[in-house]
Amino acid sequence: MDTSTQHKGQTGNFGNYQLDERRTDNYTFTNMKGLIRYFSSWLDDEDIDEVIENSKVGFTVRIGCSNEETKLQMIKKCEYALVRILRKGPR
Repeated sequence: MDTSTQHKGQTGNFGNYQLDERRTDNYTFTNMKGLIRYFSSWLDDEDIDEVIENSKVGFTVRIGCSNEETKLQMIKKCEYALVRILRKGPR
């Protein structure tokens, strides 16, 4: 998806954004910086920060997961929350 033509507040083609199954080892983003950079094309940084903070609430570390896997799972949780916001459309 080309984000260079998008402006904050536009949903554009976001309804077609493909999410991987939650409980897989497939990760679209490998760090928060990349996630924030990508979604800042549509959302304000404050909104993204709020989603990240809210995603920490109730986040469960899975038994047997490394710190790296846990970090990736948290990033994926944030990704899902951000996609849900964008699919709802303008507030």
